[in-house]
Order: sequence, then structure tokens, then C-alpha cells
Amino acid sequence: MAQESINMQQDLDVCYQLSNSQKEPVNIYTYVRENQNDPVFKGFIPKLKDHFLGRLLNQGYDGDTYGEFIEEERNTVRIAGEQIYRCKTIRINYTTYDVRCDGDTINPRTYPDIMVKSPEIGLHAQPFWYARVIGIFHTSVLSCHLEVAEKSTHRMDFLWV
Repeated sequence: MAQESINMQQDLDVCYQLSNSQKEPVNIYTYVRENQNDPVFKGFIPKLKDHFLGRLLNQGYDGDTYGEFIEEERNTVRIAGEQIYRCKTIRINYTTYDVRCDGDTINPRTYPDIMVKSPEIGLHAQPFWYARVIGIFHTSVLSCHLEVAEKSTHRMDFLWV
């Protein structure tokens, strides 16, 4: 019984749950090339590499980006096997207003719309941002950037909104 309580507590501390499945691999470069006429794909790979590099460098996140990197820095990011893995759902855990643990499941096919607290500050700032989730993915990333502390492969989970 004590072990169950420990496992339950650990699960409550997790911000989200995402499958480890690799059943739906997507070659990232083929995916972008096949959809090059779709405006949603414009700059997808550089933005994704900026996102990964910002996370690996523990840079501040402003709600939209970790910052812009130059091409030389982006080239330090390698996506293992050029594969990203599509997941069907992600469960986001949160604490409700009355201090209860709860969660929501995001599914791009049935429940794609999300709302997050805006990082904007000021009198006319919007309190929330709204987005539509296009895809849920995970991949393995390696960077040889000089400032990345650990030169090993890192699992990266991401939503494409």
C-alpha cells in the first residue's frame, strides 16, 4: 500500500503524460518537403531547432520562443535518424482553483484547441493565448553546441501549435 501511495504522488508531480511509442515515425525533412506549399510549414525546421536549442541551453522562454539562433548554431542540433514520432494524445495535469488535481487530454483530431496564460505584462496585455494543436510529437535530439552541458541524446516532447 505504501508503494502505491509513492507512485501516485510521483504521477501527480508530473506536468504531463505522453506516450513513448514509436509506432508513427515521421521523417521530418520528407514531411516538410511534401507540405512545402502549406504556409503552416514555413520555417518549421529552423523554428523547431531554435526551440530545441533554447531548451538545451536552459534559456528563458517568453511564451513564443527561446530566441533566434544563427544558422551555424542551428546546425549543431541533430534529430536522431531525422525521425519525429507522432502521438495521438497528451494529458496535461494541473491544479484547479479549489486546489484539486485534475487533467485534460489534448487530441488534435477531436480536442485541438488550448488556452494558456499569456506571458505578456501590461495594462492592455491579453491574459490568455489561444492556440490550435496541429500535432503532438517526441524525438531524440543531440547538440554539439559549445554551451550545451550534456553532450548526450535528449528526449524532446513538443506540441506543434
